[in-house]
Amino acid sequence: MNNAPAAERFVQAVPIDVSNLEAATAFWAAVTGGTFEASLNADCRESVLRCGTYLMLRQVSVDAPAKKPVHVDISVPNVSHALISVRSLGGHKVGKSKCGEHDSVFCLDPDGNDFCLVAA
Repeated sequence: MNNAPAAERFVQAVPIDVSNLEAATAFWAAVTGGTFEASLNADCRESVLRCGTYLMLRQVSVDAPAKKPVHVDISVPNVSHALISVRSLGGHKVGKSKCGEHDSVFCLDPDGNDFCLVAA
């Protein structure tokens, strides 16, 4: 690792492998509040989040050997309200999360990718 100042280091992109690109786009747009656009690759959609990180949804087959799990923490004003939205979109709560002192829950999206909703 180089010795560049921490301000120069950031996560540029977070790819999430999904089996149904349209359904995943609707799910993650609702959960993150982001707007997803088609990328140069027809099998991808991407959104620039408020922090400047790209969230990329990549269409893969269900049995794709390259499918990798991902975990994203999403800051929300109200965890209970956000969880209602997650459930209505096909995601579900797995259990409580211990993310510092903040109220948070551990969830799965419809493709089984895990994420936490964390109180802002």
